[in-house]
Amino acid sequence: MTQNDSAYKLLQYLTYFLVVIGALFYFVAIVWVGTQNRVPGFDPTTIPPIVTLLITTIGGILATHTGAVFGIAKYLGDGRGLLAMLMAILPGRRKDEFPYTEAQVWAVVLYIVVLILATVFWALDGDGLFHEGAAPVLRNMTHTLVGVVGGVFAVWLNVKPKDG
Repeated sequence: MTQNDSAYKLLQYLTYFLVVIGALFYFVAIVWVGTQNRVPGFDPTTIPPIVTLLITTIGGILATHTGAVFGIAKYLGDGRGLLAMLMAILPGRRKDEFPYTEAQVWAVVLYIVVLILATVFWALDGDGLFHEGAAPVLRNMTHTLVGVVGGVFAVWLNVKPKDG
């Protein structure tokens, strides 16, 4: 093993470590905000800014990735959208026809699970069902989930944007 190979391997391990830590922090942060939100009279302004920053930064990256996996790329013409993914997983297809890595799919799963969790936490708000005084990050993520579901439906139904 050359020095270059060793450096590459070390960088790979560091990348895996940072991705796992980031995913764990993202998940834990939304669970923490959600459990705090369950307390009647919770003041969302007491959420530390670093928690909101972590959720919005990692969430934004995952949102972009999820949009690409579910079809933005399809509209750009490379065929790697939801329809290509569905076609690749049909019975009788070869595994090498599937356009995404396992890590890319797990990133989408993480994002969707956290969006659903945020929606559940907002629904179970300590001050009432979908109370408007809930933590803004929970409300925003719920609205995002609605947008993701709508976007997936649009791609699934093969709705193409009109030329401007």
